[in-house]
Amino acid sequence: MKRITKDLSYREKVYEELKIAITEQVLLPGSVLNERKIAEQLSVSRTPVREAMQMLETEGWVTILPRRGFFVNPITIEEVQEICEARRCIECFIVKEIASKISDEHLQIVMGIFQQQKQLISDIDQKKYVHFDSEFHMFFGKLLGNKSLIRWQYGLREKTERISMYVASWGNIFEKTIEEHQNIICALQGNDAKRAVEAMRDHLTKSEQRIVGFLKNKRN
Repeated sequence: MKRITKDLSYREKVYEELKIAITEQVLLPGSVLNERKIAEQLSVSRTPVREAMQMLETEGWVTILPRRGFFVNPITIEEVQEICEARRCIECFIVKEIASKISDEHLQIVMGIFQQQKQLISDIDQKKYVHFDSEFHMFFGKLLGNKSLIRWQYGLREKTERISMYVASWGNIFEKTIEEHQNIICALQGNDAKRAVEAMRDHLTKSEQRIVGFLKNKRN
C-alpha cells in the first residue's frame, strides 16, 4: 500500500487504498488487519483508518472485530450468486436499451476493448485482463447514461473485480469469457435487442457457474 498524500481527505484515501488492496489480493480473504500497523504503513493517524474501515464494513468488504482489528470478508458462493443475479437484472436491461441505437463508432470502441482483453488471455496478465473486463461491461452502462444504474453497476463491478482477481490467482478460467463477449458484440452489431439480452444473460450465468464451480472445488 502507498503512503497517503493530501489530495483527498485522509479517510477517503485510506478507504481507496484498502479497497484496492483487498480487490487486488494484497489483503487476502480472511486476513486480520491491525489498525495501528495500517496507520503506520500509510503514514496517517489511526482515526482515518478506523473511519475508512467503518465505510468498508458498511459496503461488505470487512468485518470489525472488537478489540482485535478488522477481518477481510471471505468470498462466498452466496455472495457470488447474489452479485451475478443483480448484474443480470441491470446489464440485461442496459443492452436491451442500447441495442437499437448503438452507433458504428461505439461498436468500434467496444471492439477495441474486446481485442485488448482477448490478447491478455495469452499474455496471462490477470490484473489488466480484469481491468478490460470491467471496461467492456461498464462501457454499455456509460453509453446508456442512466447515472443511478451506473452507480449500481460500478459497485457490483468492484465486487466482481475482487472475485475475478481471487479466482485468477489460482488459475485461468476466463477463456470462455472471450467467446461470450463476442456473442454480445455480434448481437449489438445487428441491433438485435433480444439476442443481446440473451447473450448477456448467458454470459453472466455461465460466469457465475464457472466461479461457483471453482469455489466448490477449492473448498473440497
